[in-house]
Amino acid sequence: MTAKRTFNEALDRFTRQLHLYGGLFVCSFLLIFAISTIRLNHGWNRPPDETTITVALPIPADVLVDVINPQVTDDMTPEEQAAAWQALVDHIVTTLDLHGEIAGAGAVRNGRTMLNVARPGLVKRVEVNVRTQEAIITERRQGLFGTMRYLHLNPGPHRQPQWIGTKAWGWIADATVYVTLLLTLSGIYLWVFVREERKAGIVVLGAGAVSFVAILYALMIA
Repeated sequence: MTAKRTFNEALDRFTRQLHLYGGLFVCSFLLIFAISTIRLNHGWNRPPDETTITVALPIPADVLVDVINPQVTDDMTPEEQAAAWQALVDHIVTTLDLHGEIAGAGAVRNGRTMLNVARPGLVKRVEVNVRTQEAIITERRQGLFGTMRYLHLNPGPHRQPQWIGTKAWGWIADATVYVTLLLTLSGIYLWVFVREERKAGIVVLGAGAVSFVAILYALMIA
């Protein structure tokens, strides 16, 4: 057996194993994207289960004065004001033990500030009355399919993940894409070198390419 033949057989075995085990690894993640894509395309989304509670939220005097006292806030630079709002946000998040992606700068309008806290399957809308020092928390639970929808859309473009859970999911989504690319390349390799499948593979590949070009052309001229 020549060295070249030995190398080709080893490469063939490696490619088949990569194709097999890589596919098994990403199948669950691809299933999430597949199901959520169907639901997004067809607008299948049941209303979330919603509950609302009101809780006390004591705010330290030094944080409070920096966001509602006109004698203090009127003399602040934009940077100082942003820092004061961030201190309020940090206090709210810590006190209420909120976990997830935080949306809201902490700006106080008419004695109130608003935060949205999102994580897979759960969105919390937190409205804080800084004068009465109370927080109205509205929880919306999305269920399994709502969780899949959240995972499909996040982190998403133009968003900088803050929560470690969203960052971890971003890494997983990237890994899914990379493994899918490896599956594509290994599939092409196996098709090229399995002679009995070449004719059928050309037909399928050609049909896919023609379908893609036709759909793209239709979308461009629509």
